[in-house]
Amino acid sequence: MPMKNILIYDIVSDSWLINNTTGNEIEGRTGHTAVMTTDKRIIVYGGLNILRPAFPYLAVLDTSKIPYEWSAPTEENSIGPITEHSSIIIKNYMITAFGRNLSERDYTKYDIKDVYKLNISNPLSYKWSLLATPNNQYNSVDNNSSIFDSINTKTDGVSVRWIVTIIVIVTAVIFLLILIIHKIIQRKTCFRSNTLNTSIDNQSSIKD
Repeated sequence: MPMKNILIYDIVSDSWLINNTTGNEIEGRTGHTAVMTTDKRIIVYGGLNILRPAFPYLAVLDTSKIPYEWSAPTEENSIGPITEHSSIIIKNYMITAFGRNLSERDYTKYDIKDVYKLNISNPLSYKWSLLATPNNQYNSVDNNSSIFDSINTKTDGVSVRWIVTIIVIVTAVIFLLILIIHKIIQRKTCFRSNTLNTSIDNQSSIKD
């Protein structure tokens, strides 16, 4: 069944609505991914239509238009029909990983191990390229910097801040314990001194 009619859930009225779409005819599917860009494009990729790959592999629903409009943009370096994969949006890229390659006949290559990136900056043309391989080797995304580098840098920054915070807290606790112990010792010393003085005074009174 083509996806001409889209079900929309209204969280305000707690009700379902049917939205009729225009544009290209997009086959219904399961096992696909759907992610939304900042400019209100929903990018649908992969999936199965009954027992065969859904067509087109890449479909885009423009929700900035009323009614919503489907399109099947050109796809450079296609990674082929896949299903049961995962996709997320990072900046101008859709990152896709895992899943199964429906065009692969070799069982050992059926499960996808590589991570791919799809450049979505041009709404009319999308380009796939390899992002990472199983041995954690990854390619540059743009400006000679990797998405993973950005994530790792943020993670490292958070780790450093946590380490510094823990050191400060531990130092403060140790200082507080030392201060408390010092006060306790000081009080005990004063108490013993007062007790000794009282004893001496009592002995002096007895002698007198």
